[in-house]
Amino acid sequence: MHRQSEAVKYDLAVRPASLATASATSLYFDMRHHRRAVAVFTAGQAAAAATVACQLMEATDAAGTGGTDLTGAVATITANVNATKVTLICATVLEADAVTINGLVFTAHASATTASARQFSISGNDAADATALASVINDATYGVPGVTASVNSATITLTSTVPGATTITIASPASTITAATMEAVGYVEIEKGSLSAGFTHLAVKLTTSGTVIAGATLLRSEPLFGISQAVAASKVQ
Repeated sequence: MHRQSEAVKYDLAVRPASLATASATSLYFDMRHHRRAVAVFTAGQAAAAATVACQLMEATDAAGTGGTDLTGAVATITANVNATKVTLICATVLEADAVTINGLVFTAHASATTASARQFSISGNDAADATALASVINDATYGVPGVTASVNSATITLTSTVPGATTITIASPASTITAATMEAVGYVEIEKGSLSAGFTHLAVKLTTSGTVIAGATLLRSEPLFGISQAVAASKVQ
């Protein structure tokens, strides 16, 4: 049986933590016995326009000697762009206020909810407005393909209908509709040949532009020898 735990080395690079316009860098991991590596990083709650950048760094040993950014090995998550989970909070939405979800514009109407026009009624309180907007987002014909909206009071939570299949981008929300990213994921992948001559070790650095909960896992693959996982618990079935 081919086991993934024998093909990919898993290491917690940056422990998930709240970073407030700051950087966090992992230990340096040995790449000499692996051909490829990918850093998978995540962002938690983040306000609009906040970012989390994942930069791979290289060094000549585990102590980080000569540590420097690996040119080009960087990716950035921007809040409300291609997120996994997003919330919309309705607060005294006015007629003609709108929000764009994955390129589709949803507009407030004084009294009527009309899916075909992507209009939602604001004739009730904030919770009723949120329910009306969610109903249009979920419409089988005129809603957002691949996205499901759920409602709790005045808060709408948007997620992929099929987990992992769809991302969510919010654009031009009215000031009465507050959008925030709850979950987003990204990755940076390299092959060992991307390291500079004489550099053998790899680290992950996360940098945020605001207060964001962020973390990263490093996966080293295509091993030259057998892998021994160093973990607290495991189960293969």
